[in-house]
Amino acid sequence: MHILAIETTGPKCSVAVADADGVIAEIENSGKFAHLSSLIPMVSDLLTNCQFTIEDVDAIAVSAGPGSFTGIRIGVTTARALAQALDIPAVPVPTLQSFIYEDPGCAGVICPMFDARRKQVYAAAFIYDENGDAQEIVKGGAYSVEDYLQMLFAAAEENGRKTLIFYGDGAAVYGEDAEQAAAAAGFETEIRDEVQQAACVAALGLEMYRRGEAVPYGMLEPNYMRESEAKRKLDLKKKEESAMGRCE
Repeated sequence: MHILAIETTGPKCSVAVADADGVIAEIENSGKFAHLSSLIPMVSDLLTNCQFTIEDVDAIAVSAGPGSFTGIRIGVTTARALAQALDIPAVPVPTLQSFIYEDPGCAGVICPMFDARRKQVYAAAFIYDENGDAQEIVKGGAYSVEDYLQMLFAAAEENGRKTLIFYGDGAAVYGEDAEQAAAAAGFETEIRDEVQQAACVAALGLEMYRRGEAVPYGMLEPNYMRESEAKRKLDLKKKEESAMGRCE
């Protein structure tokens, strides 16, 4: 059994392959936001390096969001097309949750945080319990930085954790704010430069596949977590035009 994993939600595009024993290999694009032109050639190179063909793939795992809206669309559309062409299932992997595989079994709080613009982040928080199982202690969502940190501190305190480990491009943007707020609240912090990785998507995708959470290609959907900036501006413009019409 082989799972092909696709990650396009972050600044770098990557692909990975996993078998029943875990992740076999990963390729990452060295450039940033070149997903559309790089993805399919990377898939081809990865399978060639592993001495597989596309027909050896039994499921497609894709990082379904949140993250870059354009990147999500590229990844989900590609995964859907491959799954349809090969007549195999797809696994919609929650991008934030994939970070539990950045440091399996760590004793601190895993805090993925993506820059969502407008002083917001897409974020969540996870811990490993005494049985070695990952638990979500802050639900993934779009938050103001202040609201996320308040929820994070409360959840970490409730679970007896004092070290907060931040990942993602949001950590680069808001890491200093998070460090200062955490120190004031009595927490230690680590700011890491890891962003989304296909190897983590493959690991979580394999777990989800085993749990029966794969779906037919037609049911594979992106998870944007909020409307795009373009749609928000369009809706605002429509409201303004409607209000002007009522005033005339």
